[in-house]
Order: sequence, then C-alpha cells, then structure tokens
Amino acid sequence: MFHQRFHQAIVAIAGLAAFGIVLEALLEIYAAKFDLPMVIFDVCTAFPHAEEKRDDVFCHPPRDWINIDPATRTGTMWHMRKMLYGRRPGAANWRGFFDEAVAGPTLKFKRGEAEPSIFYSRSLQALLSIHVDDGRCVAKLPSLKVVTTFLAGKVLLK
Repeated sequence: MFHQRFHQAIVAIAGLAAFGIVLEALLEIYAAKFDLPMVIFDVCTAFPHAEEKRDDVFCHPPRDWINIDPATRTGTMWHMRKMLYGRRPGAANWRGFFDEAVAGPTLKFKRGEAEPSIFYSRSLQALLSIHVDDGRCVAKLPSLKVVTTFLAGKVLLK
C-alpha cells in the first residue's frame, strides 16, 4: 500500500514541479499528508567537494593565508584539485558528485525523470530534494538516519 501511495506522490510531485510549484513546499505537504518526518540540510561549501574534472586551474595563495617570505611567494602557485565557486563547470561537477553519491549501492536513490532535482529510493521509501546545496529528505525515521549518516560521511552538513 505504501509503495503505491509513494509512487503516486512521486508522479504528482514531478508533474506539478513542471508547472513551477516549489519542490520544497511539495515535500512538506507530502510529509504532512503521510505523517513522515523531514530533515532539512545545507551542504557547507558544496562545490569544493566535487573534483575539478575539466581544466588545470592554478592560482596564487592568498597573502594572509600562508606565512611565507614575500620574496619567494611570487613564484608560488597552487594546483586546484577541487572545484571553486564561480567556475562555470562548478555546478555541473557538484551535481555529478552528488548524483553518484546518492545513486550508489548504499542509498540506491533514483533521479526523477520529470524533475532532476528530486530523487527517490524504493528500498528506503524516501524522497530527497536538492537545490544547489540545500536539501530536504522525507522518510520514516530509520531511513532518515541512514540517509543523513551517509551524507554526513560524504559532505559537511549543517
């Protein structure tokens, strides 16, 4: 019974999202209707979690960050291995990192077809919404603990 209602809710949310209704509000309605708890989280420094995949990016260290002799500092460059905010591919690399993490063998979330920022897991009976670095997850309490523990091991949450 729950699986059928769960699937119907996913279809309804995806269909309504196409008309511009805010996903976060829909998840809150879903949680209230089925009396499920919801976790709201924010990923601290989301983009630096993602690998820099496209280009070799080099930058000078900040002046106040490293205490080095100014005479030798002029030739010092950092090779960036993680994505920086403001880089054009940053959002896509972060999205790929997050998608791989939640779709992996532990959580088994599937990305919504009509709305790519919503994920669902039949095994956990959970809905997950992510907008850049703000997320919400609706599920029964044991599933919420699995999701939040897993995500906290992958990214810094607040």
